Amino acid sequence: MADPRPGPPPASRLVFFGFDGHDVTPHAERMVAAGCGGVVLFARNVASPAQVASLSMRLKRLALKRTPNNRRLLVLIDQEGGRVQRIKSPATIVPAMRDVGASNKPPHAASQVGRVLGTELRAMGVDVNFAPVADVDTNPDNPVIGARAFSRDSQVVGGAAAAFVRAQQACGVAAVAKHWPGHGDTSKDTHVGACTVPHSLKRLSSVEFPPFAKAANAGVAGMLVAHVSCPALKSGDEYAGVRDDGKLPATLSRGAVDALRRISGANERYRGVVFTDDMEMGAMVKNYGVALASAAAVAAGCDAILMCHGEQRQKDAIDSITDAAASGVISEQRMAEAHANLDALMDRYCAPPPMEAPNAEHVLTIVGSAENRRIVEALLRDGGK
Repeated sequence: MADPRPGPPPASRLVFFGFDGHDVTPHAERMVAAGCGGVVLFARNVASPAQVASLSMRLKRLALKRTPNNRRLLVLIDQEGGRVQRIKSPATIVPAMRDVGASNKPPHAASQVGRVLGTELRAMGVDVNFAPVADVDTNPDNPVIGARAFSRDSQVVGGAAAAFVRAQQACGVAAVAKHWPGHGDTSKDTHVGACTVPHSLKRLSSVEFPPFAKAANAGVAGMLVAHVSCPALKSGDEYAGVRDDGKLPATLSRGAVDALRRISGANERYRGVVFTDDMEMGAMVKNYGVALASAAAVAAGCDAILMCHGEQRQKDAIDSITDAAASGVISEQRMAEAHANLDALMDRYCAPPPMEAPNAEHVLTIVGSAENRRIVEALLRDGGK
């Protein structure tokens, strides 16, 4: 007689995939069937708000065919505002966070923006938004953060980030603060290649870390770790074929991820989902094998591995994590912790697919609504422009 109890979730659940196209493709079907925990949408997946809602519904319905312990699928996107806004008009165009942070009341402005983005994303079936940016804009030569940050003042960033988190999550969309341990004071872009945050722990604790702590204390559902090396956070450990000697990207560094888990300052460790940045970015693929790095990231404490492009690399990441868990390279405790963290986020934010196909006219009563446009226009008049 078959055991009716479901087994543990598959290791593939820790891999979040991306694909090309406005509709479900064979690539997407295979990754959903493989058991991936989420799908990351980009501009390449967007034709209209109603189309995004329909795509989200179809992907989630595919996941319902999986094993009983893995029938949920998160839909995620980068919808920060400014130049990182995957869904554009007719969605409400939100200003860069630098403009929000420069307003007369940054927390109020950030709360308004979080509410606009949250209501519109929820209407399109998106569960998780990779925002807010919690980096501090301290380096004018930074090629990747700049206007994406609320401010060059750590306290302003922290207050705005916390307000954004509370407002967006009140709309039913999980927020993810990024890019731990701070990408604001770098002169290179991890999309292109490796870079280092050379600061001491004292400096990090006074400038880079406080916005993440405020986001954590605001209940942020997730944090995203960057592929920046941070020697001050090295652990010295050896695991999954790597040594945490200060040269590893924070994504692979047990010391960096453990510091994140302790960031809230509370007695209990931060137990939100820790996401990696896209493992197919230049800083990773030019220096590490993606398969090895995926297993090392989980062993280091990350819960969700973003693999946003190639199907073969996605499959390799799944195989690597599965093998590492089976051999004990990733402990049972670490795997259980990762799944528990994902469960907690999914319980609150992973909406089931609607019973009926989304109605385009109804979606547009929320996405790009006159009310949301008025909110943004008022923010710009408030001195944020």
